[in-house]
Amino acid sequence: MGRNDADDEALEPLAGSSFHHEEPEEDPTTVHNTPDQALNEVQHFAKTYGLSHKLDVLQKAAALIQGDVKASEVPNITSHELAAIQDETTRKWRQPKIMYLTIVITALGAMGQGWAQTSMNGANLYFPAAFGIGSDSSRDNLIVGLINSGIYLSNGLLGAWLVAPLNDRFGRRGAVFGATVISFLSNIGAGLAQNWQQLLFFRLVLGCALGVITSTLNVYLAECAPATIRGAIGVAWQAFCAFGIFIGFVANVAVYNYGPNTWRLQLAAPFLSTIPLLLLTYACPESPSYHIKHSSRYDLAFQSLSRLRNTPLQAARELYASYLQHSTATTKDTNPPSYLTTLLQLFTIPRIRHAALASYTVMIAQIICGINIIAFYSSTIFHDANFSTRGALLASVAFGLVNFLGAFPAIWTMDTLGRRSLLLLTLPLMALTMLAASLSFSIPSTSPAHFILLATTIYLFCAIYSPGMGPVPAAYSAEVFPLSHRELGMSSAVAVANLFASVLSLTFPALLSALGSQGAFGLYAGLNLVAWALVFLFVRETRMRTLEELDGVFEVGVGRFVRWQCFEVVPWWVGRYVTGRGVGELRPLEGEEYKALGQDEEEAGAFAAFSVDLLVYPLDTIKTRIQSPDYKKLYTQDGRTNRALFRGLYQGIGSIILVTLPSAGAFFTTYEALKYTLNDSVPPNSTLFMPQPVINAVSSGGAELVSCAILTPAEVIKQNAQMASRDVKGVSPTMQVLKEFRKHPFRLWSGYTALAGRNLPFTAMQFPVFEHLKQYFMEKRTKQKGRKVDGIFERASITALSAGMAGSGAAWITTPIDVIKTRMMLAAGQGRHKPQESKDLGKLLTEGLASKSSKGIWETAREVAQTDGIRGFFRGAALRAVWTALGSGLYLGVYEGGRFYLEDSRKAKEGDHVMQKDRDWSNVKVGVGSSRSQGDTVRKSGWQDESG
Repeated sequence: MGRNDADDEALEPLAGSSFHHEEPEEDPTTVHNTPDQALNEVQHFAKTYGLSHKLDVLQKAAALIQGDVKASEVPNITSHELAAIQDETTRKWRQPKIMYLTIVITALGAMGQGWAQTSMNGANLYFPAAFGIGSDSSRDNLIVGLINSGIYLSNGLLGAWLVAPLNDRFGRRGAVFGATVISFLSNIGAGLAQNWQQLLFFRLVLGCALGVITSTLNVYLAECAPATIRGAIGVAWQAFCAFGIFIGFVANVAVYNYGPNTWRLQLAAPFLSTIPLLLLTYACPESPSYHIKHSSRYDLAFQSLSRLRNTPLQAARELYASYLQHSTATTKDTNPPSYLTTLLQLFTIPRIRHAALASYTVMIAQIICGINIIAFYSSTIFHDANFSTRGALLASVAFGLVNFLGAFPAIWTMDTLGRRSLLLLTLPLMALTMLAASLSFSIPSTSPAHFILLATTIYLFCAIYSPGMGPVPAAYSAEVFPLSHRELGMSSAVAVANLFASVLSLTFPALLSALGSQGAFGLYAGLNLVAWALVFLFVRETRMRTLEELDGVFEVGVGRFVRWQCFEVVPWWVGRYVTGRGVGELRPLEGEEYKALGQDEEEAGAFAAFSVDLLVYPLDTIKTRIQSPDYKKLYTQDGRTNRALFRGLYQGIGSIILVTLPSAGAFFTTYEALKYTLNDSVPPNSTLFMPQPVINAVSSGGAELVSCAILTPAEVIKQNAQMASRDVKGVSPTMQVLKEFRKHPFRLWSGYTALAGRNLPFTAMQFPVFEHLKQYFMEKRTKQKGRKVDGIFERASITALSAGMAGSGAAWITTPIDVIKTRMMLAAGQGRHKPQESKDLGKLLTEGLASKSSKGIWETAREVAQTDGIRGFFRGAALRAVWTALGSGLYLGVYEGGRFYLEDSRKAKEGDHVMQKDRDWSNVKVGVGSSRSQGDTVRKSGWQDESG
């Protein structure tokens, strides 16, 4: 599907325009033609598009756009028109009634979204029992979670992607009207469902409809609103979605005592908000941008703008400015990319990929903070906390009210504090309130203090969420993408948010069953801190930035931005606000020296880690079982290995997959940053000069400490899951392990010292040897070929060989501490899992490990020495050396190849693109090749360390 992006570009210049009654500012659409030229152009425009009868007002509009005269000096301007222009800055909320009607229909759509979410909140207390899925089994928990997540799942998989084609075919109003009809029928159908399958179907259909309504109304309102109030109106969606949540809670209480059909009334009730939306949709004008994009009907666009602005002059000014911008864009882009090409460019063009990463990060942060779980399950949580049914529903009503009222401060703080700053300020406070809510379950449920603390902390969480994490993601995602990719970029961000929301909603019943309310709240307290870290590392500030400035902000590579945050922003902040030492101004992150470095390390490193984990995981499982203290009892028979050793080789891989990207990304980013910093800090002529192998060792050691903090909980879960049984019906090995840690969640960090103690000497040995071997092989290959090694495959092969040789030796030497680490992590789980082979072996494992608890390194080492002697410390050494050689070779080989592939792709696709002043991202030309040798010589970091 072709795009010319007129719907985005047609009125966009006006968002930044400023037509004051005196001293007008320069604007991208401002032209400086002679009066005769301007008059001729206006006459041509009016004649071409059937606006000859509006020539007088168009001429005045052209004079305003010309930018050379004050508004008061425009010929024939009336006092009424001049007053309206002055009101744009002094009385910006003085708008026509029809403009406020567009806000009303947007509010109705938002209310329907919020109400549909919370109708399920109350119904969760009733419908599982009505359909026979109210037990605590894994199957029933899965079904209930799937029904709850249905509107998110279908929205992310289908609804968000239908927005562009439906809008192109039916217009903004047509898409909203059709989706509202489907929403009306889906709400009624959910209330009439006769089994859980029918209920799931109607919730899935409802999710698709809500996805179209949500995205379309946000775009429609932005296109209709004047620039002076567009930012504040952007908060309206979140505010009225919160109001819909509040109304939904009130409706749940209103019908809670209606007997067995209570849940039917609760699920059907949101249809009420669709009726006024259906009646009012066509009372509003169609979006001017839609008329311009699809048929160049500037006459119809003028009719829409005339209804949405106070005077025809204001409408004509926006219309003619849109024409100038659109005609220029059409001239430049005669062959716009297809829908699929535009979608792919979200991930292939660096500037857009960085914006997508930031957008997806804020969307994911909003989901993992826990607000949707409370919105869906607050009644269930309060009920499980021994609230009465009515008390639980009333407590949820108060939650909805706090959520609604808390959204209003964002109208003022969004553009004063900034998007990123709001998130960084509120997320730690949200984590504290979640932690306090978790601790409230330590108080006896019969105590009034339990009720007071739980309700208070949940309300505080909501009050902190509403002005920060609530409105920021949607507003941020709508502005970070360039004009050519804004609609599809926003749709993709909404899809990501809804897919993550569906996953969390789907898994929460199982988490609640496994961890209990206290453990679940504690988990989300930790996830809020994870969200803070993600925002700190990957989200860039957009406050008060023009489009041109945003291009510069998002052109900076991810790796360099992370280094700047960690090694410049943090020390500056500590020096200024903690130690009180005088510090200068923080150097801004801009300029070519920032763009040239480290753009692809994190992406390549994460991809490499993910690939290797999948390939060598079975060998790791076998190694864990061999190193376990009960290996002979569980996995041998008559001195021979039995089949149980080779069963379930991928058990527990889920926990590793979840942390692969953040831990590997953290390792590579920290490693490259430390190496880059040390190379700059201790140059060869310095008295503090450090040899390159020492720098490599120090850098890898620091990176391991950071990575291990993220990796340890996943390692504990993984190793205990590798020893767990698959015979427990309906319960996965990972869920078995989580239940073991329900009462002692901090045991998940058992073995951190052993893990770090293993990895530090391992990397300290591996990486210097690896760098030396790679340099040796590179130089040898260069001499053989007579030129520098520049092929991606060849570089990756040399890297893989060097890493495999270095890794296998380091792995064999560090096997003793690996054995200790494995024993400590298995002991942390208390070993209450059944083994793979039989009930008799299950009894052996239970008896063998049930008495164990978390032990220190030296105690565990003494135990190994007493039971197995010196040979026990090298159990699995050969296997570990083999799989480490394979893993390290693949890991760093894929990393090296991936990094240079991404770098080549970036250079090729940027080409002349970075020199285009108009930032026409939709028309990027792919360059013909790039100079590898030139790229290598300017790099001061990376595995090919030229400076070393």
